[in-house]
Amino acid sequence: LGRNTRERQVKAVYDIINRGKYSIIDYELLAKTSLHDKAVKASRRHTYLLDQRNKYISTRLPPHLSLVEVFSVPYVYGHVESTGGRLWVIGRNAELFDYFLPERWRKTPYLSLSRNREVHYTVTKDNIHIVWKVSRVGERPNIIKNGECREKAQRRGINSVFEKVAISLDLKSKGISTVYIRAVYMAGSEKVEASVDKSRYETHKELLDYENNPILLENHNYLIIMGYFNGYDDWVAEHESDLYTPVNLNNAVEKGFISVDEQTMLLGDTVAKLHNAGYDGTLLRENDILIAVDKQGRILRKQSGKIDAIICNMEFIWKLN
Repeated sequence: LGRNTRERQVKAVYDIINRGKYSIIDYELLAKTSLHDKAVKASRRHTYLLDQRNKYISTRLPPHLSLVEVFSVPYVYGHVESTGGRLWVIGRNAELFDYFLPERWRKTPYLSLSRNREVHYTVTKDNIHIVWKVSRVGERPNIIKNGECREKAQRRGINSVFEKVAISLDLKSKGISTVYIRAVYMAGSEKVEASVDKSRYETHKELLDYENNPILLENHNYLIIMGYFNGYDDWVAEHESDLYTPVNLNNAVEKGFISVDEQTMLLGDTVAKLHNAGYDGTLLRENDILIAVDKQGRILRKQSGKIDAIICNMEFIWKLN
């Protein structure tokens, strides 16, 4: 073809494209722009926050999911096809289930929050900030405190993930702040280490799913999925650009947010509140309690003006006998 002919053909092609008179037949080299990806994630996060705020409002239930209750806590329950595991999402809103499937968070980059426990912070593929923690149920409690505390921990044992959820929600109903627990995930693969303390498997053996399987299996690991505390749920949904950062009491002293005296007071007050609510919290430690700080270094406080102490670990909180 001559040069003029080629130029006319190219011009004709561009003219067709500019008028939108074309169809794509090969998608191999197409990719979403980073701007589009950010917009989709922002939309997913906003929808998630609204669904989370309405988690106890029942929605249409797909056939592969069911509503169950464990220790009077409602869950949307279903199998995880990608791993062979099982998932319990707190509430009655089935729209929340897919957000906590392991493929949305298990392989995203994470930050370890503990030197000696499997506790990790990550941002999911839907731009949701979560903390996931491997349950230590079945392990022998390793308590550094005095002999009486060690004896109590070994006698009472480590709470299961389902007990933690129930305790957390009961404490919230009594005005005691705890982190937001979102879901419980049972890994599909069998765990390697054997369970030493079998007490929880005995006390939970009558708790069955709708297929009559025990919800707590000795040969599987359980993970608890929590919200990365950056404010109260109702508030976060309307203030996504001005969030808080959680800091445990030990780090809060090191960073100068609170004094050692305030640290001691917050821990003591929390244990006293738990006792008044019918719980034994004497094994709580400073890193089991969070405060929340905004970008200006201001600490989240209750309406009374007191610092809001948020319990983030329910492993060793038990009902008083």
